[in-house]
Amino acid sequence: MVMYYADKKKAIEGKTRISERRLLLLAAIGGGVGAFLAMHLFHHKTKKKKFTIGVPIWLALHMSLIIFVTYQNNHLVVSRYEYQSENVKCRIVQLSDIHNTYLWFDDDYIVDAVRKEQPDIIVITGDLVDSNRTNIDKAGRLLKRLSQIADTYYVTGNSDYLL
Repeated sequence: MVMYYADKKKAIEGKTRISERRLLLLAAIGGGVGAFLAMHLFHHKTKKKKFTIGVPIWLALHMSLIIFVTYQNNHLVVSRYEYQSENVKCRIVQLSDIHNTYLWFDDDYIVDAVRKEQPDIIVITGDLVDSNRTNIDKAGRLLKRLSQIADTYYVTGNSDYLL
């Protein structure tokens, strides 16, 4: 946004401008929101097709990436695998990489999903918390609730280990 403002000011003053290539590059490497806002706030580059088409495309790509990454890192995936043996009959629920992230759901959602699977044991295979979102009390409450469903086992992951 600052670069677009600076370029607009230089254009008004008749000074050496920032290249269009550089302005588009800024939009491409993550500045799509700023570029889009600057174009409309400062009425800059609004008649150039490569900006009126390019900047919204970069903005849409960045927003899509943000939504995708946020969703991927914050939703619950249930995968079912079946192993048959005459000697062993056990239903195991494995939870991994929770990272204290309940953006899309709270622990009720996790507990209900686990309960629905009717496990014999629950294994948590790392990264219940992490250094960016460390809420030991919340993690403890989740572990307590899960342990009321079935025997629960926990192994630290790299994020847990770093704490």
